[in-house]
Amino acid sequence: MQRFDPRNDWFSGTSPAPVFAVDVGTGPVPADPGSIVPEPDRLDDSSGGQLTADEYHAWRGFLRAHQALFRVLDEELEQATGVPFVHYDVLVQLANAGGRLRMRDLAGRLLVSRSGATRLIDRMERDGHVVRERCSQDGRGQYAVLTVEGLAALEASRPTHLKGVRRRFLGQIDDQQLLAVGAAFTRILRELERETGESLL
Repeated sequence: MQRFDPRNDWFSGTSPAPVFAVDVGTGPVPADPGSIVPEPDRLDDSSGGQLTADEYHAWRGFLRAHQALFRVLDEELEQATGVPFVHYDVLVQLANAGGRLRMRDLAGRLLVSRSGATRLIDRMERDGHVVRERCSQDGRGQYAVLTVEGLAALEASRPTHLKGVRRRFLGQIDDQQLLAVGAAFTRILRELERETGESLL
């Protein structure tokens, strides 16, 4: 089994980690960019009270969109390529990191829990898509390493996944919303990184 070597066969292009749709604002975006957008009804961050209608709409919309998008994209990807969404996510993370990541760093970036990440890598190792390597600086640490077979699986499944993302997510939001959603999730992840010390972006 060959390991993926970025010096010889570097991953061409990037495939961003999946992000999920969320409604922005309290109503339809005005056709005229100069129109005034209503101010959302929201409470102070420290409030432990009930969510306002606008806050609930945004939060519940995120959760529902996440659940629905994950399910639909997973079914579509596995039916077309045989690669489940969670496997695809691992392949993308490793390829974008140059072919390898410490297990603890990889686990923090995936769509599954930390305990689930270990079982996921076990399955992918059996499929020949990744291998584990011991960290020379830390005898207890391990790397997850992308194999040539894993890279081939990524390249074969990537067009199906990206087509689904563009159709079901990117095609549903305009340019202004695209920038706003990206900025919002980046801010959220950076704050979580600061709180947890994990690598999330």
